[in-house]
Amino acid sequence: MPSAVLTFFVFFHGFFIILCDGQSISVANNIYDSLPKLGCNQFLALINKAQLSSRFQYAQENYWTVIVWNDTAFENLPPARKSEMLSMTTAQNEAYITAFTLTRVLETTTFSEQRPEMSRSAYQTKVFFNIRSRREGDVASGTAGPTEYYANGALILRPNIPAGRSMIHVVDRVLELPSKYGVKGFISLPGQPDTAFYDNVVTFLPAEYWNDVVEPLNNNQRVTVFIPTKEAIDRIPTDKLQQLRGSSQLLRDVIKRHIIADQIMYTSFVYHNEGVNTLYGQLIYRISSERETVFVSGGAVTAQVVQGNITAMNGVVHFIDTLLGYVYNTALDEIRLTSFATTFENVLIKSRNDLQNAIVLPNGITVFVPINQAFSNLPTMYNFRTNQSLINMVMELCMLQQGMEFQLTSVNGDYEARRTLLSRYFNRPVNVYSQGNETWVESGYVKAKVVRPDIGVTNGFIHFIDAVPGLPSKSIPDTIFCEDWLIKSHMELQITGLDVYLSDPLAKAVVPCASSTGVNKYPASSQQQAASAPPSCGTIGERCSFTVFIPNGTAIDFFENQTYGKQIPTDGSGQIIYIDQTALTQEREYTADNGDVVRYKRSTDRLQQSPISQPSWWEWVPDSIEGSGRCIFVLQRKASTNFAL
Repeated sequence: MPSAVLTFFVFFHGFFIILCDGQSISVANNIYDSLPKLGCNQFLALINKAQLSSRFQYAQENYWTVIVWNDTAFENLPPARKSEMLSMTTAQNEAYITAFTLTRVLETTTFSEQRPEMSRSAYQTKVFFNIRSRREGDVASGTAGPTEYYANGALILRPNIPAGRSMIHVVDRVLELPSKYGVKGFISLPGQPDTAFYDNVVTFLPAEYWNDVVEPLNNNQRVTVFIPTKEAIDRIPTDKLQQLRGSSQLLRDVIKRHIIADQIMYTSFVYHNEGVNTLYGQLIYRISSERETVFVSGGAVTAQVVQGNITAMNGVVHFIDTLLGYVYNTALDEIRLTSFATTFENVLIKSRNDLQNAIVLPNGITVFVPINQAFSNLPTMYNFRTNQSLINMVMELCMLQQGMEFQLTSVNGDYEARRTLLSRYFNRPVNVYSQGNETWVESGYVKAKVVRPDIGVTNGFIHFIDAVPGLPSKSIPDTIFCEDWLIKSHMELQITGLDVYLSDPLAKAVVPCASSTGVNKYPASSQQQAASAPPSCGTIGERCSFTVFIPNGTAIDFFENQTYGKQIPTDGSGQIIYIDQTALTQEREYTADNGDVVRYKRSTDRLQQSPISQPSWWEWVPDSIEGSGRCIFVLQRKASTNFAL
């Protein structure tokens, strides 16, 4: 049978664009007239300023491919960058336009992965095309999805638009002008943005290693390099830098960790936890949810990409804030030198002597260090800075047992890839797992996002986190809201007014969410929407304590018509249940606020629970997340009417 041809008609800016089998049909017979119809007026303005309008108007003479960006991409530029582009001279505009005008017609079906294509620029700069299968969840372990095409790291939103004899591809961002130099020239020649790594590290490499390490930067047609900035080099103590220069093999290996040969890797399309081989060892990409932050980990060091995706003649350059593969600070030195860890250092000084001594042991140290903002978010009720027992508890929860050196890059995959470790606080568990594009740590019933992982130190590893283990900073409603997968649960709390009933008068009103998608912002209370909202529980002088069993979104979907959830009431002193401290197989009971007696028991890592009057066991998803003075457990399915949310 002949294959079917699927055709779509799209009305756009007064013209019909016909999409046949995913291919776009011309909107005009030349590049110049096509651009306004494609919403690319700012790019057209650059053509006019470059005095190139006539060249783009005659379709019969042009066999070009043009990579253009639309007006939305231009408007999303930072003001300084936008102003810079608007103030370019005629010559600069010409250099820019011709850098993204290729010398032959290319459709996406003819793209060659990572092959450099020559531009019409006077310097014959290159455009690199990448073909990627987008993976579910934007993580390396996700299921392969649709194929995407990239030009110099920019996603091609609208491919294959014929314009006479030429071809247009519209990308999702304003491209940066490629360098007229190869990678080696870009990082070494006078007048280039930052040559500190080359001048202070690479040039000290003995000649015997030069061909093996440096020449690939010149000779390879495809190479990706990570270049520590001048600030990164300046942070290395002089004696440590001298030691590196004096150890030729170590110096060789350190430099090789910064070079990926035969691959073009832009940060715009790499996956979270994606690994790639450098000239020496593997490098792991760690991408935040909104791709606003990119880290690379290699040689027990994690560095942040501070300026990335700079296209050179034979590859791409990323500037990073730390030298990879060279560990020279102790854990204590690293904490003291980190500006956003000063509060932790002050707390450490106040802790027990054995805890202060533990952090300077010669090896086997892993410390989860809360950043300054994490301590600032704590409610004043803890009196943390003057409470010696709390200080010691927090320090013990932040440290793993002696001998446990743990890298978070070993936790790849989704929620099921979690690892359970042991803290110094009575061997209480520390759970580490990936969720979305973030890595999370649960210690002392507090969930914290890892904001900077795998800081290698001479005696172990440091991981910076955004919450203080053992000291919840959010109330129960806030904690539930900040879990993306419990948004529906929070909505029902608001509908019933339980968000007010469960609120903590001593907790700070709003603590920002560390959401795995970056979209949650705490809403105003909607108690007024509840039909018969319960009153607030507790006052500043007398707080209520709860344990809440909260159904997740799936459970709520099964019982959408239910109205009220039930929570363990206070009996004057409060009742908080920690499931992981409940003996295995032992049945226990509590009384819900409607008078029902509820029995629960723990079987391995699952909790089963049922109202005695209406037996219907339901299971607990193994997460214990504590709100300020309260504990939350998430259930996989709802119980019967009158009992569960």
